[in-house]
Amino acid sequence: MPDLAGFLRTAIALGYTVLPACEPQPESAGLHVDYIFEAGSETLCAGTEAHIERYLERVIDFFGAETSGDFQVQVHIGGESACSDSGACYLSAEMTAYVPRLDIDAHRTSGTLRHELTHAVIDRIWGTSTPFFNEGLAEAMSRTQARSAMDIGMPLPVGGMLGENATMIDYTAAAYFTRFLIDTRGLRRFERLFRESRGRAQAEIQTLMAEIYDQTFEALEGEYLAGGPRCLYQLDLCDAEGAVAVDLPYAIVAPVSCNDPDYFGSLSGTDLRIATNRTFALDVGGSYRLRAMFDASEGSLDSEVWLIRCGDCSRQAAWELLGFGSQLDLDAGLYTFAVSTSVEAVLALNLERVESL
Repeated sequence: MPDLAGFLRTAIALGYTVLPACEPQPESAGLHVDYIFEAGSETLCAGTEAHIERYLERVIDFFGAETSGDFQVQVHIGGESACSDSGACYLSAEMTAYVPRLDIDAHRTSGTLRHELTHAVIDRIWGTSTPFFNEGLAEAMSRTQARSAMDIGMPLPVGGMLGENATMIDYTAAAYFTRFLIDTRGLRRFERLFRESRGRAQAEIQTLMAEIYDQTFEALEGEYLAGGPRCLYQLDLCDAEGAVAVDLPYAIVAPVSCNDPDYFGSLSGTDLRIATNRTFALDVGGSYRLRAMFDASEGSLDSEVWLIRCGDCSRQAAWELLGFGSQLDLDAGLYTFAVSTSVEAVLALNLERVESL
């Protein structure tokens, strides 16, 4: 692998600015979110606010809703938590989210922020529901928990979770079932289920579902379980409006830095968590050669570069690119390069067409 100095010289020659390590930033306020740091030296990376604001816009668009200009949520980071379990939560009465840390182990970069702020948007538009649908809907959009690169998995029975509190719910299973209901029966009927489930026990929720969907819960769950792999939405990952133009062959050599506005995440002491997503449209299907090289002064076992296929559950796919070349047959469509790491580095990324299908 080329040495870091060589990569840096190349990056500078191509016009990229190589920035130093993150400097602590003051408290900040975005269009919809105020960040309040209660304790410690944790700070947002340069692209975090923009990433979160764009994500929230896409969540609002998903509901076909408009929020007034005074929609503002506070996020308290660190310090004493008002959450009942001392973890992360959103409190509707206060319009305030509490997170112990910006990035939590086993969660995607900025995933905790996305999840709790998704609750805030849903609460503003629809109010709250039973914990199963509160968490299922928020997780379907925010993709918080790190299970796989593309969040596709086999469904599990969910009937026993419907009346449980949040600590007893498998968030991903609830998210899969929530998306199934929305995709197959529509958003409007799910809105009624969401609103009217609040405060109901499991048997009452199943009766309500039979009333709304004209099918027993057992029939709905049977269809869900028999339908093959399920997936989550990709609102944080695939952004058609923000897709970049790709002229082939496509090649970049660029710094990976908390100070780079393309990267979101956080810095806490020496603990760095950063990521970026580059969405692009592939106009012509064919055989493509891809390679990613990630050079850092210190190695990082959790550095990842993925090519993600955007779309519904039948289209979603993911290929790991870091450290070796891949030749893939790709259909025309929307894709995202997803990068995540815990070190500052330089990334070299290449995409070229070998032949057309």
